[in-house]
Amino acid sequence: MNKKGITSSIMVIVIMMAVILVLTLRFYSTLFHIISGVGEDYFFCLVKKVISSYSKTPIVGLTLYGAFCPPVIQTLGFSGNDEGVLGISDPFARKQVLDIVKWYGADPAFKGKLSPSELNEQNELIDKHKLDSSSEITQYVTDNAKKGIPLGKNSKVPFLLEYRFEEVIAKSMKRCWGRNGEGGLPIGDDWIKGDFFSNIKVGEIFYCDLCEIVKFDNGVADLFQGGGKSMNSFLKNNPINRLSTKSYWEFIKDDSDSDLFKGYSYDIIAKNKDAGNNNDLAIVYVKRKNSIGAAVAQRVSEIVYRESAKPTYDGVELMSLAQFQGVCNNGRTT
Repeated sequence: MNKKGITSSIMVIVIMMAVILVLTLRFYSTLFHIISGVGEDYFFCLVKKVISSYSKTPIVGLTLYGAFCPPVIQTLGFSGNDEGVLGISDPFARKQVLDIVKWYGADPAFKGKLSPSELNEQNELIDKHKLDSSSEITQYVTDNAKKGIPLGKNSKVPFLLEYRFEEVIAKSMKRCWGRNGEGGLPIGDDWIKGDFFSNIKVGEIFYCDLCEIVKFDNGVADLFQGGGKSMNSFLKNNPINRLSTKSYWEFIKDDSDSDLFKGYSYDIIAKNKDAGNNNDLAIVYVKRKNSIGAAVAQRVSEIVYRESAKPTYDGVELMSLAQFQGVCNNGRTT
């Protein structure tokens, strides 16, 4: 029996099945877009990554379909428009305001700090276009400083405007985690074998996917400028959609038991073109070499629960675009 002939036939079949799968899923991706609202490009990107992850033939090391997907680029301004700019000053429906109060109600950090009447007052000002610029927002915060109005973390922005700001980031993080198979795809895992992985330090990034880039109008960047703004409370207190009880935190933190996990925070830096700085926010899926402690814990999990131990940690991280270009420069990227 000609083993070489059988091998060639199998490879041809695998390639044909992969091509048919791509074409079929591409055809139905528009329907998927209508049903889920995640977008055709997002779905097709996930399909590409699935095929790339599982179609590598051990015989010739051939990847049948590349995993590269271009990043989605969004701009965040004060008011949304038809040109793709998302607005932090876009008003909420009354039911949304009540939902926000309910979702944050169980968080001790917000106990007694959010009330429907206060948030509705903010929302009315937003609806009347009285918080459409940094000067109007600053004036509102100054005039009401003694009233204890709900503010964001830096005390410079009304709570609902910060909510819109972080909502955009959270949705981007969700899409990023989703388009990489929610951490379930062996993307880049073939690199952990041999000399390449042994030369990587614990915690070092060896794979990046630049999923989305959020650009800021200068006024918006000024209001949110500064480091250490944690996304944790938003991610923990808000569901991934209004029909779900699962929070963004539960969805995105699926594989974050590693001690490499430090939470989610963003740092909006001042834009300085002369110094080459870029304050665009990058939403990045990364894989890092896991620490020894995490590897031991996962090995115990493998023995007890018969689950495969992972020498890598993966997750979604927030960083400036300039930081991304630095930390991912030495890694593999898609």
